[in-house]
Amino acid sequence: MQEFFECILCFASRRDSPEGTCPLRGKTKKQKQKRRIITQKTKMSSVLLEIGISDNIAKIITDFIGEEFEVELVPDDDDLRLDGLLPRFDCFGCIIPSFVTLSDSFEYAKSIGISTFQSMFGDSISTERQIFSRDDILRVKTEFCAKRPRKTENASQRDAFEYPDFKCFSHLPFTFSLVGTSKRGIFKIDPLKKKFHDPYAWRICKAIEYELSITKELNGGTVIHPGTAIGTTEESIEAAVRFIDSINYPFGSKLLLENSAGEGKKFASLNNLNIIYERCKSKENIFFCLDSAHIFASGEYDISKIEEIDRLYEDIQSRMGIGKIALIHLNDSKTEFGSHKDRHEFSCQGHIWKDNFFSFLYFLGKFENIPLVCETDPALEDVRQIRRRVYD
Repeated sequence: MQEFFECILCFASRRDSPEGTCPLRGKTKKQKQKRRIITQKTKMSSVLLEIGISDNIAKIITDFIGEEFEVELVPDDDDLRLDGLLPRFDCFGCIIPSFVTLSDSFEYAKSIGISTFQSMFGDSISTERQIFSRDDILRVKTEFCAKRPRKTENASQRDAFEYPDFKCFSHLPFTFSLVGTSKRGIFKIDPLKKKFHDPYAWRICKAIEYELSITKELNGGTVIHPGTAIGTTEESIEAAVRFIDSINYPFGSKLLLENSAGEGKKFASLNNLNIIYERCKSKENIFFCLDSAHIFASGEYDISKIEEIDRLYEDIQSRMGIGKIALIHLNDSKTEFGSHKDRHEFSCQGHIWKDNFFSFLYFLGKFENIPLVCETDPALEDVRQIRRRVYD
């Protein structure tokens, strides 16, 4: 009976062992020291069903062991990397404070050991943005953002490519809206002249155009929250489309629409963002920022589960395309699934991945080629904890 239970655990781990040996046994002491143990909660009934156990025997086993049990997954780090589970941290970082110059921001990022970061270019409320000199931009572009061949020992074909050393994303003020405000109503735009009738909307548009002109030089993009619905959701979507198509996009720039947690009248669900993308004419400049905490709290996808991560990936791929996800805000959630509250928590300490570390690894592996930024406070500590948990 003990051997039978061990075989079930081996099957639940979903690992193919060489030469038919059990992945939980048969390793030397030296090999075991190199293996990382990952714990995942599994339902016994689903495991028994997959291996063809009859209902009567399944009931005896579940009564003896229990319906839920924890499986210890002990794959080698190298195997995990080949399976796409462990992320490459070339494009992994956090938010950093704003500095007087871009050079100072990049030097700070380099000093704390990150190559991807997000910052605000100016005040978090005002439409006035921080102005950077052309010399400052050129210096950063040359010293930090130039493409160079990647040099690694025993590099696989996947690793042998040119990549930018640093990526910088800006986040526009939370008061910015692509729709309008409760005081002004929906922004009115002349469709022929692309002229805003509201001076405030015009200032927002110019601030967006300026930041786009900066981040396109820095291998990044500019993130914006579409805003709060004014009127019906359909009216807000149409207003956002008109605003987006009124922006004069610098060549090669990326405007990243971030999904919301659905709090209040926030209408930027992943489905609504896709509708906006399908209707707008400026598709080559429109990308998306996927916030893991928001998508969980909105109730759209329970990404604590592997099957829901797969569903999320497949829905994105079938609609806007996975290449349109230019940035991921990697945050856990302080609130439950479908709470419609925007409350970030350190990764693997919230309701998404606290008890689902394997799902966390799976999420990172599924979206591994997309830059990741942690937004918790202090975000750098979150980055360090993730690196320790994954690799140490």
